[in-house]
Amino acid sequence: RGSATAIPVSVLLAEINGSETYTHAQNGDLTLIALLEGVHSYSLGDNICFYVDPERLFVFDMAGKPVAMPGPAATQRRATGGTD
Repeated sequence: RGSATAIPVSVLLAEINGSETYTHAQNGDLTLIALLEGVHSYSLGDNICFYVDPERLFVFDMAGKPVAMPGPAATQRRATGGTD
């Protein structure tokens, strides 16, 4: 997980899409959506950790306008999720 930051979250929804899983989760008032490699069978309310490289985050304001995006080199790496 290298320089990734662990963010504990509670699963709101996990959508399997082929060999990837879109995972919607919450940490306090923060809502996160991660595209994870592999098929993950998370249930509503499961407590997991997202391991996030801060240089790869897309950040949006309350109106949905992007306020921060990763650079081109960061888009070559993928996000990972885990239960620890």
